[in-house]
Amino acid sequence: NVFENSAAFKAGLKINDIITKVNGIEVNTLQDILNQEENQDSVDLTVIRDNNEMNITVPLTDYNDSKKMGVIIIPNYDITANPEF
Repeated sequence: NVFENSAAFKAGLKINDIITKVNGIEVNTLQDILNQEENQDSVDLTVIRDNNEMNITVPLTDYNDSKKMGVIIIPNYDITANPEF
């Protein structure tokens, strides 16, 4: 889901976009995304949309004293399996 009025929404990220790179580094799992360096003003995403690759820069906004791009919802994710997430 891409929440309306989130930084990702405003930058043009859409439902069903597949993130393949973050700041030019290939990602295959959610952990790859979480491992990216924090404290940036924006993040450059390479996404696949309708079989086309495109780049989207998402400005990061302050939220609870850390930089966040938005919210990623993972259906059936068990938060007790990884409480740090």
